[in-house]
Formats: sequence, structure tokens, C-alpha cells
Amino acid sequence: PTGLMMAPLGTLTAEAVQAAYAAQAGMLARSGVDLLLLETFYALEEAEAALAGVRAVTDLPLVCSFSFDRGTRTMMGVRPAEMAARLRDAGVCALGANCGASPEGMLPVLRALREACDLPLWVKPNAGKPEGYPPRYDLSPEAMGAHAATLARAGARFIGGCCGTTPEHLAAIRAGVDAACAAQPHPDEAAL
Repeated sequence: PTGLMMAPLGTLTAEAVQAAYAAQAGMLARSGVDLLLLETFYALEEAEAALAGVRAVTDLPLVCSFSFDRGTRTMMGVRPAEMAARLRDAGVCALGANCGASPEGMLPVLRALREACDLPLWVKPNAGKPEGYPPRYDLSPEAMGAHAATLARAGARFIGGCCGTTPEHLAAIRAGVDAACAAQPHPDEAAL
């Protein structure tokens, strides 16, 4: 997201958001990227304007992800079902959640998204809770891998990591997802 508040709470307009995202998406599309990810949104209005800007310049696959940092709400009060209802037909190939929560905090968000839409679901939790400054995250790679297996069994099709995630965490996530798939194959294993 832009980091600014949309009007009337702030000065950011939908037109400014659309223009900024159209410029960035156009440059990325011309550079040959395969997928665009809009992530860490809190407000539906900003996400909708960003999606409109992107769709004005490209039809690349597009993922939109919100940060549910207040349990199953964003800081602007958006719930997963509300996000899914407003964005599932906006030309995205997947919806999801990132940042704002540890892996166990992602599970209720993932379940709510699964109930609200049939799009593939994307999750990128933090590697635990931040402590100190600069922040250190308290979740080991092994614990992150175990949580990734749970998220895969709960319906996540794209699983990664956000703040605090290291290459070791990513390797453990991959191992956890592989173990979950081996134990309980999904009909669309290619999406895992």
C-alpha cells in the first residue's frame, strides 16, 4: 500500500492511487514479470483503486493480500469475508493475508477466506512476534514449517513468509507443505 490514508481520513485520492499503481504495473509488465502481488493492504478503498490502476495497464495474473493485524480484522476494521466479497471478482487469481500475524494467527483468517470465496488462497505470516528494536522474531524455522503444514491442510495454496522470515524458514515451510501434501494430497496438487 501507499502508506497514506484515503480520503476522508487522509488526503490520498482513488485517482492518485490508480495512477501510481498503473505506472508501476506498466513498468513491471514491460519488464517481463510473470505475476503482480499487491500486499499488506488495510483498507478496501485503497486496494480497489490499486487493482483498477493495475487492470488499466495489464492483464497479468494478480494476487491481492491484506494484513489482518487485529485478529480477523485489519487496522481499518476489514474482515476476511468482506475483503473476499469486494475483491473476488476484481480480476485477481488469488486472495490472501500477509504480515500482521504469526502463522497460528493466520489460521482463522484463512478459514474465513475459505468460507467466503473459492479462489486460491495466499498466506505469508510473520515468523512469530517481534521483540525489541530492531525487531527479532521468535518463531524457529521448524515451528514455521509445522505451521505451514497446518495452513496447507486448511486450504492455503500459496504459503510463504513475511517479516522475520529467513531462508531457513522458507526451507522449513517447503518441507512442511511437502509433508502435508504427501499425507493428504489435494485434488489440485499443482497449485501447492
